[in-house]
Amino acid sequence: MAPTAVFSAGNTALITGAASGIGFAVAQLCKKHGMKLALVDINNTHLENAKKEIGEQENVETYVVDVSKPDQWNSLKEKVNQKFGSVDLLMLNAGVGGQGTWGNAEYFHKVRHLMLTSQQVIFDRDTLNVSISENAVCTNLR
Repeated sequence: MAPTAVFSAGNTALITGAASGIGFAVAQLCKKHGMKLALVDINNTHLENAKKEIGEQENVETYVVDVSKPDQWNSLKEKVNQKFGSVDLLMLNAGVGGQGTWGNAEYFHKVRHLMLTSQQVIFDRDTLNVSISENAVCTNLR
């Protein structure tokens, strides 16, 4: 499949962190290409607002998921497979963030602790099987 072929009408995109920012922008792009959307975020209010803004509801489904919890990923996999079948585009965009500056030692230690103790969910693209890899986290440093 050519890289751009994934953005095709009828394909399914599963996007984490889909309620705002880059995740929401990609969801809008996918919708413009006629894709079905599985929008995932931890914030239900923001997720519902994103779904309303995207418009068409039949091929857009929202899922409130804490992506750091493997059992929630397994449940998500079942729900998405039941609703849409296969996933053609998997965008792992969710992450943790905070506010602080480089000179703020408390902020630095908080982010460092997250990086050293968090777990990253890793997927098999074809089956969305979940495995855990320790000592990795996606952070948003400001």
